[in-house]
Amino acid sequence: MPSTSPAPDTRPCIGIITADSQSLGPKHFAGLGIIRPPRAVIGLQGAEEFPAVFLGSKTTFDPVKVQREMIQASRTLLQDYPQVGAVILECTNMPPYARAVQHDSGLPVFDVLTMIHYVYQVVSR
Repeated sequence: MPSTSPAPDTRPCIGIITADSQSLGPKHFAGLGIIRPPRAVIGLQGAEEFPAVFLGSKTTFDPVKVQREMIQASRTLLQDYPQVGAVILECTNMPPYARAVQHDSGLPVFDVLTMIHYVYQVVSR
């Protein structure tokens, strides 16, 4: 008799690192025409430095500490969702850390600057 439980999804998927995973919901994805939102989403709301600066009112920050938090978020994302094959850094404050995340994870990393460069290349030929 075949199993009635669905097989685990082993297809590669895109993982998202965002500032606050509680603030990124189905309505955001629906606005992009995405009916089935990705499950592989992790937020930095539990980190120390990133949310204090970019979500709070702290006026100075330690970029090395933020980089460590970004790398840790990437590692947690890949541990929780091993099927992730690429990473999107959703927050506009994250592009400076894309290289570190890519180097540590070995995966392609996309951010707002990636999209800007892509659009520019498409329209400027």
